[in-house]
Amino acid sequence: MSDKIEKVDLIGINRLGIREDPVHHGYALLPFKLSGIPDPRWDEVFKHEYAIYAHNKKRNLVLQDRTYNEIVLRIGEEDDPQVHYDILKAVIEATNKAVDTMNIDLAFREKAQKQQGQKRREKIDRLKEKADKVKL
Repeated sequence: MSDKIEKVDLIGINRLGIREDPVHHGYALLPFKLSGIPDPRWDEVFKHEYAIYAHNKKRNLVLQDRTYNEIVLRIGEEDDPQVHYDILKAVIEATNKAVDTMNIDLAFREKAQKQQGQKRREKIDRLKEKADKVKL
C-alpha cells in the first residue's frame, strides 16, 4: 500500500459551469477543470503555493470546489480568463513539483517502515526458534 500523492493537471475551463456569482454582485464564477479530484494533501500544498503567488501578485483564490475536479475562481468582468489560467497553471506546476518531493520522502518512510517490520518479524522468528529448543 502506497501513500503516494497523485498529481493533478490543469486541463481547461468548464464553459458550461461559468455563472454569475450569486453572492457578490458584478462577479462571475469561473471553473477551471483539473485532470482529477485532488488528494487533500495535494490541496494543502496547492493552497500554500497559491498563497505565495497571491501575496506576490495581489491575486486571491476565492472559491475551490473539491466535490468535482475543478478550481472555481470569482472574477470580475474586466478580468482576463487567460491571466487566471496562466496563474493556475504556474501554481499547479509548482504544486506538482512539491508533491514529487513529498512522494520521494513518503517512499523512503514506507521503505523504512517495511524494514522495521521485517526486523520485528525476524526477532519474533528467532524467539520462536529459541522457544522450540526449550526442554519441556
